[in-house]
Amino acid sequence: MLEFEFIVNPKSGHNRAGRMWEKFHSQHPEIAPGRVHWTERRGHAEEIARDLRQQGVTRMVAVGGDGLLNEVVNGLFDQEEVGQPDGTKKDPPIVLGHFPAGSGCDFARQLGLSRDPATWSQLLTSGRQVPIDVGNAQWGSPANPVGHRFFVTVAMAGIAGNIAASMDRFGKPLGGLLSYLLVSLRHVLTARANRIELSIDGQTQEACSYHLIALANTATTGGMQIAPRADPTDGWFDLLLVGDLSRWRLLTHFPRIYQGKLDGVQGVEQRRVRSLTANAGAAQVLMNIDGEPLGELPVRIEMLPAALTMLAPPE
Repeated sequence: MLEFEFIVNPKSGHNRAGRMWEKFHSQHPEIAPGRVHWTERRGHAEEIARDLRQQGVTRMVAVGGDGLLNEVVNGLFDQEEVGQPDGTKKDPPIVLGHFPAGSGCDFARQLGLSRDPATWSQLLTSGRQVPIDVGNAQWGSPANPVGHRFFVTVAMAGIAGNIAASMDRFGKPLGGLLSYLLVSLRHVLTARANRIELSIDGQTQEACSYHLIALANTATTGGMQIAPRADPTDGWFDLLLVGDLSRWRLLTHFPRIYQGKLDGVQGVEQRRVRSLTANAGAAQVLMNIDGEPLGELPVRIEMLPAALTMLAPPE
């Protein structure tokens, strides 16, 4: 355990992460204070992870929610060498642990990670090293790229981007799950589909109107099980397309979207893909990447299979 560096967002989960870390640390006083790195602002965890990587650190733990985990993952990867976090060139490679202490923790739920600090030491001493798929999203045109982000849970555009922007603006006063549910319902009642041209695995599709485009690496996002068959170790995204349904149909199907029971719903398409390009022309279509409001169309998203090594609970 002594070889790990810990990146902690004490404000995750309405300050729950700080309290959970203190409980864990009180049981393991051998962890030197210099190995604990506290985040102070948005984007700070990415900076810390990048600095540690450049120092040759090969064992890190992200303590917080999905937002913190996303920042740490982005600190481990170099966009100039897509799919090759610097650690994969070292022996041993970078291994990332995750102590879930946020309000959502969708990725932790997928990997079976516990929120109980009493179990965290076992993850570090006996956890399995699992190769995890990573998504790479780049928005803007190929000639004028605007931004990029790696992700491990989901990238979505359309109504989900609007929801993420509202959550970022107003916060989570009722907790992650309930706040997400209420904001989602508000946007469903005011939703408008956008005409979007897609290219899926290099094959251009006829432009259609969509309320939602989601590329899921995990089954759950924001507590919604939108892709129940998604698996972050199988080398595929699960693509969900929600077409131009009426607001009434969106509302009545919302419980099915929440539970991932969309098989056979007219206007909804599901398939497995490895890459997707989406272009909405002059329309502004916002994106949601790992629960954060980041970017807008046009975007190109690619799968990086088994690009990250993470710790999972022992079998």
